[in-house]
Amino acid sequence: MAQKGEYRQSQSRMLEPQQQVFVRPLVVDLKVTTTERQKAVWPFPDVDITKMTIADVANLKVNSLYLTAQKYDADVIVAPTFDIRTVKKGIEITVIGFPAKYENWKVASKPEDYQWIEDVYGVKIRTVNSVQSIGDNQAKNSEAVK
Repeated sequence: MAQKGEYRQSQSRMLEPQQQVFVRPLVVDLKVTTTERQKAVWPFPDVDITKMTIADVANLKVNSLYLTAQKYDADVIVAPTFDIRTVKKGIEITVIGFPAKYENWKVASKPEDYQWIEDVYGVKIRTVNSVQSIGDNQAKNSEAVK
């Protein structure tokens, strides 16, 4: 008995468009507002040192840093150091550092804006035809391969 067999093979290529969003980095200057280190002492009388965890202490340090920035009308405290000690009631955290403010916000546009980002953070950012590409995720066109 003869058996009739059929076979078919088709091939096609599929190209899916890729979508990405690139945000141009912002760069900003950090201006230290005082030449002398500043000191702020923050009491936390309601804490029970016998029940505190390391996470609780870390949270109070962050809170103290925030309060210090507020006290000195700063965006950040540069090079802060902490002294944490028990007192009659609770603990007391001393924060010592340099209050500083961010100023001169701008979109990165100069080669030196990108160079220090690469030097400090190890992230290679380059401009390709006025479109930002980060790392090896470079736009694939004839202009980009120069």
